[in-house]
Amino acid sequence: MAYDALGALQTQVTKTTAFGGTGYDLKTGTPRRGLKARFIISNYSGAGAGGVWTPGIEDSDDNTTFTLLSQGTPLTIGTAAGSGVVFVPFETSRRYVRAAVALPVGTSTPTISYKADIGLSRP
Repeated sequence: MAYDALGALQTQVTKTTAFGGTGYDLKTGTPRRGLKARFIISNYSGAGAGGVWTPGIEDSDDNTTFTLLSQGTPLTIGTAAGSGVVFVPFETSRRYVRAAVALPVGTSTPTISYKADIGLSRP
């Protein structure tokens, strides 16, 4: 699947708490065949057994108030470093979307480094 370098939902970032990125302007909503966000995780670790990191897509009409639209497969975070790719398919009639992550709250601080881009769900 082709991904456009100009279709970056989130440039490389490292986070330790839940985070919503900058809105991406779709102009007229989702194309007929849908879209898919690709989260490229270069490193995640530190939450201990049972911690779960969940990538998602939020949408908005005004690029200010966002609501959760779709979530990807959760990744269990352990003390050893890991990496991977998660795809989150979505469709929306709203103008703006953004990459969002949910991180576990616990006794240790989870860390995740990732970037996200956008492409057609079915080219």
